Amino acid sequence: MRFRDVIPTPLLSFITWIASTTLATAIFWITFGSCVVGGCIDAPLPDREPQARLVTSWDPLACGSPHRVAIEIEDDDGRMLSTSAPCELGEMTIDVPAWGIYRGRIYAWSIAGNEATISSVLPVRLEIDAPVVQWNVETPR
Repeated sequence: MRFRDVIPTPLLSFITWIASTTLATAIFWITFGSCVVGGCIDAPLPDREPQARLVTSWDPLACGSPHRVAIEIEDDDGRMLSTSAPCELGEMTIDVPAWGIYRGRIYAWSIAGNEATISSVLPVRLEIDAPVVQWNVETPR
């Protein structure tokens, strides 16, 4: 007596189809599932989005002679943030990684000959407590 004599052909076909599908699925997950769990796929983590953006603006018509405006701020943890832009732009933006109190300075600077000249130094204290902080300042000259 053979195996096919005991089990009807349609049922044998169904069992074979289920068994082969289950085996193929098991092989797939054993092969690729262990890489995902075990770390075979190595992708760097995306950069963290900044918590806030500080938009500083001033009157570009009051700039006078060509110079740049610079902002240097530091939080309580000692993270220093700085940027500068030509005065004629009238605006600059700093991405701030965390909300909190920032202290520093805003000033105008230009290069005359081989040395930089700093003027209009103004100490600042900023409270960053929103996703976008608009800060209007008097034009540094």
